[in-house]
This record gives sequence, structure tokens and C-alpha cells, in this order.
Amino acid sequence: MFRNTRHTRRTAVCLLLLVPALLLATACATSSTAATGTPTASTPPLPTATPTPLPTCASAVPGAGAINLQSQGFIYPIVFPQGSVGTAPQKTASGTGLFTVSTFTACSPNTTTGGVQSFFASNLGALPHGWIPAQTFPADGGLMVSCGTACWWNPKGGPLYYLIFDQYTDLGNGVITYRARWAASPDFPNCSSNYNPGPSTAQFVFFLPGYTPPVPLPPISSTAATSASGGVRGFDVCSPGTAQSVSAFLTKELPATGWTKVASTAACIYTAQCWTNASAVISWNVGSAPLNWTIAWRAPAP
Repeated sequence: MFRNTRHTRRTAVCLLLLVPALLLATACATSSTAATGTPTASTPPLPTATPTPLPTCASAVPGAGAINLQSQGFIYPIVFPQGSVGTAPQKTASGTGLFTVSTFTACSPNTTTGGVQSFFASNLGALPHGWIPAQTFPADGGLMVSCGTACWWNPKGGPLYYLIFDQYTDLGNGVITYRARWAASPDFPNCSSNYNPGPSTAQFVFFLPGYTPPVPLPPISSTAATSASGGVRGFDVCSPGTAQSVSAFLTKELPATGWTKVASTAACIYTAQCWTNASAVISWNVGSAPLNWTIAWRAPAP
């Protein structure tokens, strides 16, 4: 009995020692399974921000190159801020007896809008055959309209040139883009001696002299005041182009300046072309030649 009791006790002790070990092993195995059986979510790497490239004239005006207007028939000296580039000029208006208007986009680097404007203001007038400040520009090739910004002209021999820069945009990084336009006049008309300089004549005008409201004339016309009995007043006019181009100009630009074609009135001398603007009345007749046509009206009796 004694031996059996000792053996039994020894077996019990061994069993008591074995149970915790088994529990520990089981727990480790369970823990290991839990650690490796369930995937752990990972945080994806943040994308690397790509810096926005700074604007340049090359990116602002693709395809622009060095400005060389002389290769486009521009005959007078002109300068642009250092490093300026431009697109190829395109004609935007032209026609018989009209200005030829060309335009392109320019870009000047390392400057400001005010800097570009100051450059032109300081340098254009100082050039040989220098430019003179102007107030109007023939945007559609015929009618002179307000520039709305600084513009220039060059009347110093040869064709009349008008020049304007506008639509300035500051793109940052010192990059300034703007629109550049110039207008070259048509050939001067070969007017008769009736239009030689004198107290009743005017040379190379764009509106009827001294008349209110303004009456547009084809570019660089000359005029000679006339009168006749019965209160008839008017002007002989010598214009470039053809009779057809003069008629087309008047038909387009009179309405653009507030004139309306009406049925003939007592004030109209030429019944086919009678026009009014408020209380003002004119009539005109081109005939077959642009070098001596007439605008006339009958003034009201005093």
C-alpha cells in the first residue's frame, strides 16, 4: 500500500506539472495563430506632389518666336522689351480703299504690365522716324474708333501706320502677354487740284470736317467745301479705292455711327441716299469714280 501511495502521488504531481505546460503551449499556439491568421491592414504611401511649373513665354504662347515685323512688310522702326517673342502676324482686316490690319500675340518676360506699357511709352517716340501718340485706330480697316488705351501713329512719309497694344495679361513669374496690332493705310488717292491745301479743303481725313454728328469717310479722304443757291451745302470728296468700295464703306459705317437711311426728305439733295441722325440730314452720290464724289444737304432756312 505504501509503495502504491508514493507512486500515485508522484503521478499526480507529474500530472499537475504537465497541465500548466500544456495550457501554456496551447495558449502560445492560439496566440500565434491569431497573430498570423488575420491580415493586418497597411497604410498606402502618400502620392508625391508634382510641383506646378512656373509660366514662361514658351508655355504661355506656344510656337512664338523672335519678333521680326520687317519680314512681314512692316516698314518703320519698332522695338519690344528684351526677350519678347510673338506669334506669326495674321491679317484681320483689309480691302480696296481700306487699311490693312495685322495682329499677333506678344509675350515679354521678367517684367510687369506697367513695365511693358512704360517701355513702349518711353521708346517708340524716341526711335528714328519716331511714333506719335494717337487717340484712334482703324480696327475694321475703315472706321476710326477710340483706342481705349495708349496707341500711336506714324505719318512721317510713306503710308500712314497706326499701332496699338492691348489685352494685357499678367501670368505671374514676370510673364506678360498682350495683343499687338498695326494698320497700314491704302495708297493715297490721286486727287485733283480742287483738293489742294486751302481754307476750304482738308487732306487725309477720316470724318467730314466740322460736321456734327460725325460723318465717317473712307480712310485718308480729302475734302473741299461747296455751296449752291437754295441753301445747298456740302463737300466734294476724293477717296482711295473704287466707287464700289466707297459705297460699301458708307453703307457699313454710317449705321455704325448712328445714321439711318430714310426715304428722301426736302433736305436731301440725292434722293437715293438720304440719311438722318437725330435732326441732322445728309445725302451722298458716288457716281462712277471715287476721286470726286459728293455729300450734300439743304440747310434749313434761317
